[in-house]
Amino acid sequence: MMKASSIRCALAGSLVLVSMAAACGTDSPPPAEKDPAGVLSAELLATTWQVRMARDEARAPFESASGWALHFQREQGQALQAFASSGEAGARGLARSHAELAAFYRQAALLGARAARHTFGEARVDEDPLEVHYLLAVDAAFAGKPDEARAALASLPPDAAAEVVKAAAAWQSWLDAGAVWPPDAALAGLAGPGVQVMAGQNPDGGPHPQFRLTERSAEARTVELGDPTQLYLLSRAHEAAAKAAVPADAAVIDLFLAPWSLPAEAGPATELAIPVDDSWIFAGFALSGADLVFLADASTAGVPAVQRHLASSPLAAVVAPAIVDGQVVPDKMLDQAAWLGQQVEAAMREAGGGEQSFHPPFARLASVAALRAAMIVADANDQYRDAGVLRVNALDRSVEGAADPVFLISVAAWDAGNRNALRAQELVHRLHRRYPALQAARYSLDFLHIRTSRNAAPAAPVH
Repeated sequence: MMKASSIRCALAGSLVLVSMAAACGTDSPPPAEKDPAGVLSAELLATTWQVRMARDEARAPFESASGWALHFQREQGQALQAFASSGEAGARGLARSHAELAAFYRQAALLGARAARHTFGEARVDEDPLEVHYLLAVDAAFAGKPDEARAALASLPPDAAAEVVKAAAAWQSWLDAGAVWPPDAALAGLAGPGVQVMAGQNPDGGPHPQFRLTERSAEARTVELGDPTQLYLLSRAHEAAAKAAVPADAAVIDLFLAPWSLPAEAGPATELAIPVDDSWIFAGFALSGADLVFLADASTAGVPAVQRHLASSPLAAVVAPAIVDGQVVPDKMLDQAAWLGQQVEAAMREAGGGEQSFHPPFARLASVAALRAAMIVADANDQYRDAGVLRVNALDRSVEGAADPVFLISVAAWDAGNRNALRAQELVHRLHRRYPALQAARYSLDFLHIRTSRNAAPAAPVH
């Protein structure tokens, strides 16, 4: 059993997951002091996990479990094992870890698909194997464009490699059945041992690469490629493991995963009839259980979701003043996030009877959470550039305990969609050691980097 002080050490220590050469540093200086009323009302502020966990007795269950210290360090694989060894006491921690891995691999699948789309779509060269049409089909399926997926599969050569034929047949069967999401039943035959998840395990995604194809050149070189489908299947297996760990929390898990869903996936219900256990929000980027509902709603509805959840969700209340004429204003949101961090830190000092070392990292999580929430709203509101500004600012502040692998891989997926392979590669490189299944996405990303650096500068609209 880990000593109660261990998690305090983890919270206060230097636990940097990723450091960007020019992007990831310390938080920017806060704006001028907010008026005495603060960003949040006293009632909403009191519902945040940071303020509630400022009291020793509320924090004690998390300090006494080694899994939570590992979780705060964003060592999800090790946290998963620690929770699994804790039996019934670690059930919700186990479910949370599996759910975070499900979100991580969902975004990794999107990264691989987007990189393949740019590499073998607009940047395709004559030497590319014709089997790359399969990867274009997967990207179209993930994007919710079944007609494009059908056209891509129809372009496969009659003598395609056997492994591509098998994978294409699985997706074709889903298309023939009406292309209703999810495609799990049609893809079941593609799920090898490397994507089968048992409680407490994080498999490596199976043999890499999934495809070895022949280049259409005089040299007939071998082209190694990964299949984003395998990352999707791994994500779904972790999701199933999370729900098996705590079946009663299935609806909470759906909300937890909603902001990281593929574009083709339908959003979950935006109401919740059961209470949210603190295990789903502690050391996370939802400040209260109501925030999980808000973020799920905002991921598809955008600005209207802010008003719907204003009375119950701290994050909705923080984002609301940054909305002007139906649009999220990034500069206002940056101020809101900084003010929120100040307010949360002050409230923790008052609730806990003095300053403690974990207050600043807890407050940083609140600030980053606010930026991420506004980013989600802006994305769903079709504010592409504004969402990008918020995303990059959140990335800049995602250091130490705020360096969430799920968010980092989502930024890599966004970068791949912008043909900005350089930062995506750096993020993936730093994550790959702990998530070896990421290799399936690296093949197309490496190709994308080569082609964009050869032909043109990366098209990154936000730096």
